[in-house]
Amino acid sequence: MSAHVTDTADLIAVSAIVVGFGVTAMMFRVQRELYVLEVLKIETLWLAWADYMIITSVMLAVFGATVPLLVFPTLPEWVVALSASSCVGAVVLQAGFIPSILAHYRIEIGTARTGSREKGEPAERLFVIGAFIIAGIAFVITFCLRMGVL
Repeated sequence: MSAHVTDTADLIAVSAIVVGFGVTAMMFRVQRELYVLEVLKIETLWLAWADYMIITSVMLAVFGATVPLLVFPTLPEWVVALSASSCVGAVVLQAGFIPSILAHYRIEIGTARTGSREKGEPAERLFVIGAFIIAGIAFVITFCLRMGVL
């Protein structure tokens, strides 16, 4: 079974949305860290655990979805399955970013903790690990469904 043009166009569109949001989110995070460094004069800079979900989602969208779709002149079934699976995993990670970054800043989630924040607040860790597990499962299920294994 070969992929339809609309399948690949939809996958590239989803990938582009993931990349667009991911780059925007990272730019806000970098801007915030630079503010902490330059204005507040706090030299401890780090990426929150939640930020790694954004980075991973962008990498999945670019190298797991868009690049394979553009490289092959005729798309084998496994390439479309890989692209769809990568998009699903990337979307799950970006959805998980929202509660994870809220937990990082203790906004509505993790508010019982006091004192300075740590890299990987406990509630943030739970959301990040959970999102990576769910994204991995979603990736595998999507790939298997697309390949006709399930």
